[in-house]
Amino acid sequence: MTSVCQRFGCKKQFDEATNGSMDCQYHDAKPVFHEGLKKWPCCNKSFIDFDDFQNCPGCKLGSHSSNKESTPPATPSISSVENHEITKKEGETEVYGNAQVSNNGVSPSIHNALQNPEHKEKVKKDYYIDEDPVDITIEPGTKCKRHCCSASYKDAESRKEKCRFHPGSPIFHEGARGWSCCKKRVMDYEELFNIKGCRDGLHLFVGTKTNEPAKIRKDFYQNPQNVIVSVYIKSADKDKSLVKFIDDQNLELDITTKDGQTYKSTWNLYSKINPESSSYEILSKKIELVLNKGKHL
Repeated sequence: MTSVCQRFGCKKQFDEATNGSMDCQYHDAKPVFHEGLKKWPCCNKSFIDFDDFQNCPGCKLGSHSSNKESTPPATPSISSVENHEITKKEGETEVYGNAQVSNNGVSPSIHNALQNPEHKEKVKKDYYIDEDPVDITIEPGTKCKRHCCSASYKDAESRKEKCRFHPGSPIFHEGARGWSCCKKRVMDYEELFNIKGCRDGLHLFVGTKTNEPAKIRKDFYQNPQNVIVSVYIKSADKDKSLVKFIDDQNLELDITTKDGQTYKSTWNLYSKINPESSSYEILSKKIELVLNKGKHL
């Protein structure tokens, strides 16, 4: 019998009979959300983008668990540690202040968002629903990409199974969490992924791929030691993308996105760098290059 692991950062299906002591890679503390940042306090990693946050590999190894009570207690939020709360004035962004709190410990704004979310947010109805091509090859064990679906591909019958999912994106508003495609809101991060999907369809294991060239945008800043270049491109495939530091004044980008778009280019840099001390990181919406100035400071 298969179950869904309830540990943070896992959510994989597993068989109790073959559940090994090191099969699960997970986070052992609840995430903290504060001023737009999403943080795993157990490994002190913070993210702005939700996909980068969700795809952050766990920092602990252990066995899978289907017991929600086995997860650790909630980590105090940054705001509670600093002994202040966040409130919002009409027409302004969030500011620090003394928000009114009800008897049950929930501020009126959060209570209203949970009880009557439609008074502030309109639910988007039209979404592009991607589907797997009929002739695509799918590897066994591939996870469904749709939000709040934990199914994995087993055989051809998996392509016919019903998938219940959220076509929208996660939203965080005044302490409440939910999906942009429906009105239900919860307060706990763990419950966000337990909100029942609002659309029916088929699983999405691979998605549609195209051979169109990818569009990028570049930006940079520098400090005394490095030049940091951001190459903005969505959904770069880490396994199929590479940045090669050819020498001290040339680098090559060979990027393939998850939907099959490509970007290939060789850059001749304005100034020399130290290629051995330079590096890059592929994120969900950009590739960040750290070009070390080395002795060319």
